[in-house]
Amino acid sequence: MKNLIKLFMVVLLLTIFNGCQKDDPIISQMTDGDQPQEVVTNPMFVGLNDIAFSVENNRLVFESEEEFQKGIDFLANLGDENFPLFEKEIDFKSYRLEYKNNPEKAELFPDELFQTLLNPEMEIVVGQYLFKEDPINQKTYAYELELNESCNFKSINTEKPDFIFLVYEDAFPIIRGEETLSLKSAPRCRNNNDKKKEWSFQSNTYPPPVPNAAYGYYVNIKSKLCYQYSAIFKSIIAKIKTDPLIHAGFVVGGELVTLKFTINGTYKYDRKNESAKSGSINELEYVNSSQDGPEWRPFHGTKRVRCYDVTATFRWEIWENGITPQWNGQNDNITFNINCNTHVSECQ
Repeated sequence: MKNLIKLFMVVLLLTIFNGCQKDDPIISQMTDGDQPQEVVTNPMFVGLNDIAFSVENNRLVFESEEEFQKGIDFLANLGDENFPLFEKEIDFKSYRLEYKNNPEKAELFPDELFQTLLNPEMEIVVGQYLFKEDPINQKTYAYELELNESCNFKSINTEKPDFIFLVYEDAFPIIRGEETLSLKSAPRCRNNNDKKKEWSFQSNTYPPPVPNAAYGYYVNIKSKLCYQYSAIFKSIIAKIKTDPLIHAGFVVGGELVTLKFTINGTYKYDRKNESAKSGSINELEYVNSSQDGPEWRPFHGTKRVRCYDVTATFRWEIWENGITPQWNGQNDNITFNINCNTHVSECQ
């Protein structure tokens, strides 16, 4: 029964983009009660069967804030290296996929998880609203999806949104009437004090005399500790990886250059309607070529952040290098801290 209720809500949301004529085959099949819910059989993605969502006109459509949070949690557990497989599984062209080779566009949303939820137009549907992000002006626009007399949804293309949120505000409780846009006294995090560091190293023969020769390579390592905030999504992302765009010639006698990445971190944070949390982590991953390195998100979701204090130490080491083995063991590290409202007692 629960699955049928979810299916009904998803089908209702599908009509946002397909109209709701009586002869619509999707509606007819649902009315007949004999159309089973489409089931994901890929073991990596079976958890999607428990989330009420769909992809329509290349927009992710979630039944509610609760289902949206489930989608966020699913992707966080899936891991950044599997985001391309997720997009392929659901046939979705995300903002991440569209702009992965465009640093200027990609940096507008520091967390690749949020990029994976948005389409290239920076849109997503949750409940009865289409949300559109405007990172340049630090706003989130919400358009209510309503039926008119012709049984077509309006407001989706209107020039005037129903709500305009600042990115540090909390869209869903405001829409439900639980908060007001003028609630200025509540602690909230709005400042973006992201920290980033890059390292580069290369073989003595780079660029190689012969293009793409195995003994010529250039490696760029990137680390970041960032606060991603929007009126509908907030997270901390700590990540270290190699840049897949500018290295070459990694294969050496059947072996790959191997890097060892680690992240050690501590965190304190407090979010609305949740108890304060604190702890520590240690992430380690051995990376070949352009694979993603480890990532860590102390928190991720829809609720407003009252305060946080996060420290992360990133370390890389050349673990195995068949080209210039004398470099094995070469390493470096850096420690970042980002914080907000540390005067709030829960973050002291």
